[in-house]
Amino acid sequence: MRHRLYLTLALTLAALVLRVPVAHAQEAPPAPPPNSTSVSPDFIPPNGGSTYRYWDDDGWGTLRVINAAHAWYSGDLLVQVRLTQNGRSYVGSGLVLGNRIYFTILGYFFQGQTLGWGSYHYSLDNPGNQIRFYLQ
Repeated sequence: MRHRLYLTLALTLAALVLRVPVAHAQEAPPAPPPNSTSVSPDFIPPNGGSTYRYWDDDGWGTLRVINAAHAWYSGDLLVQVRLTQNGRSYVGSGLVLGNRIYFTILGYFFQGQTLGWGSYHYSLDNPGNQIRFYLQ
C-alpha cells in the first residue's frame, strides 16, 4: 500500500516537472456582428481618418482613427483614436509607423498591425501581461 502511494506521488511529481508548454497557432477572432461596416485595406486613408472593426476578449467594437498632425522632428503621422465597445467610448492618441499603430488609452498601451493582430497592456503593469486585439 505504501509503495503504491509513493509511486502515485512520484508519477504526479514527474508529470508536473516534465510539463512542457505547448505552442498554439494564433486563432482567428470570431466573425464580426452582422451589419458591420466593411473597411478599406488602407488603414489611414487620405481623407483624414476611418473607422475599423476592433475585437478583443470583451467582444467586437469600433476603432476610429483620425489623422491629427505630423511630428515636427520626424514627420511620423500622429493620430487621435476613439475605441467604442459595449456601449462605452474611450479616447486616446498615438502614431502610425508604416503598417504598425501605437497608441494609449486611459493608461493602456496598444501596439499592433494596422490590419491584423496586436496587443495591449496596462502601463503600470508588467508589459508581459498582454491582452490581444484584432483590427479588421
